[in-house]
Amino acid sequence: MSCELSHMRFSSAIKNDLKVVDNNKYFQGVTYPDSRVVTKVIRNFTHNIKYTKTEFFESDDFKKGWASHVIYDIVHNNVMEEMFYELFKKEDSINNGYSSTIRLAIKILHDLEDAKKFDFSQYLPLINYDFSPQGESINMLNRYNDILYESYKNSMNLTVEDYKKSLKKFDNKRNESADIIVKKVIDLQKSKDIQDKIENIYKISLEVYKKDFLL
Repeated sequence: MSCELSHMRFSSAIKNDLKVVDNNKYFQGVTYPDSRVVTKVIRNFTHNIKYTKTEFFESDDFKKGWASHVIYDIVHNNVMEEMFYELFKKEDSINNGYSSTIRLAIKILHDLEDAKKFDFSQYLPLINYDFSPQGESINMLNRYNDILYESYKNSMNLTVEDYKKSLKKFDNKRNESADIIVKKVIDLQKSKDIQDKIENIYKISLEVYKKDFLL
């Protein structure tokens, strides 16, 4: 599942750094990379680190949004892996390998935290696709957009159950794993230590961005 609210909050904070002119194009670009969960475009075609380079986006606001998405993925993942190192190490050991469940659960908790401070619903009308950056079906791109709309139309009042519904919409084969992920989210919500860390992810991510990526 794509936790786009956190992406949008971060991208809204850095858009002046990128000298964005057309907000519509920019925010379309922000959400575009994760459309691959519906269009099935290979991840490297939408999330390659080369898309963070100035020569990729130059004066193209759609590509600036795309770049901000990839920048956030890099920054956020690094912050998350460091902040929750012991938790992830434990879950990876139980799982006998990389645990995507625990990482997605943390991302959902962070999305929920950002939802308290950022109203994604006001940006939803800006996101629609009349072209396909990788030659995807525009119908599939807009199916992804429809799922985003349904997932975040009440973004200031999101619940864990909303994420369960979204997980199943993105992949109807994930009914069982959606239940497992949501159970993990509910379990993690009981930990004050984890919740305190979640509250700091946004601030730390911006600090890392300013140090490593500010153009």
